[in-house]
Amino acid sequence: MAGATANAAQTAHTRETAPAGALAPVVVREIELEGRARRVDPPFRFNVSFNEAEGFYESIEEGGHNAMYLADDTPDRFEAILREIVLPGLWEEYALAGDEELSTGALALKRLLLERIA
Repeated sequence: MAGATANAAQTAHTRETAPAGALAPVVVREIELEGRARRVDPPFRFNVSFNEAEGFYESIEEGGHNAMYLADDTPDRFEAILREIVLPGLWEEYALAGDEELSTGALALKRLLLERIA
């Protein structure tokens, strides 16, 4: 994720209610990229859990790709990592890349990002 920085983007998100003992999902409905707010439709929804054996939070986005993101900090810091580093980094690495530079799986991720982020 070359070039992604913590101050490069801000994202509108919400924490939904989770069942007892589970962490609430992070739902990203808007993200700031390249200096402007962009709507995410349908929103990205990250299910967050704490891996006790390894001591970190992890998340898998439920809307279409198998990426997992890890953080060893608090759930709120984990949200910031998704908002400020992970999503802008994916945008820079995949959505802005030329098709000829990407593998088949990376092209699928690029299409997903371009379809959902307006």
